[in-house]
Amino acid sequence: MYNPEQIKQKSEKEIKWEEQFIKIEQIGDAIGRGIDKKVKETIVALNLNGFPTIDSCEGHIEGGYPAPWVGIEVDNEPEEKYFNQNNIFKKLAEKYGVSCEEVKNGDHEKAHQEAWREIVKNKKTPECKQWEKENKKLFIKLSKLLNEFYRDRKVPDNVKLVIKGMAGDSFRVHNGGDDYKARELEIRFGKSEALKKQKEGIEQRLPLYQKEMQEFGKFLKEKYFRG
Repeated sequence: MYNPEQIKQKSEKEIKWEEQFIKIEQIGDAIGRGIDKKVKETIVALNLNGFPTIDSCEGHIEGGYPAPWVGIEVDNEPEEKYFNQNNIFKKLAEKYGVSCEEVKNGDHEKAHQEAWREIVKNKKTPECKQWEKENKKLFIKLSKLLNEFYRDRKVPDNVKLVIKGMAGDSFRVHNGGDDYKARELEIRFGKSEALKKQKEGIEQRLPLYQKEMQEFGKFLKEKYFRG
């Protein structure tokens, strides 16, 4: 017989967790794909612990990084980080006969690089300074959480999660050790025999990297529900 008293009422945090999970499920990336399954719960846990995420990947054997990563950044990035930034973008767009968006996004690499060489000579805007201050707080907070996560946890260096980026700008949490670094070198300098050799055995290593990211997500989930 139906008995309302036997129904467990969901807590406010449980409801928020489910709502955030649904929200993440509805997010697609730049080419229309959803967030990768093996980082989804970690992203939800990061968000509910106060870390806005901007992009992510669960890691792939072919294409992209061979290790999971999640990008973190404070909301409301200022439109102009440096004084006169947009005017410089417009000037370079006119010089090269392209749109301002192409210069901003780096679609026209030469114009983009030339613009930023000029932009960084100017002072940062007050909005940028405040935004960087908030990012730095997140960077420090996540560093402390990682230290706590690894206090009694021993894993190989290549499996251990690290933070990449600047305190004050967007940053990533990722692992992968030399596999991750090899992909960065490939992006900068192109493919090589040394990098090709580095990829050997990645089929066995990638699941270990993904599991560690998922374990960190579980740790953050517990922090959220205990907090």
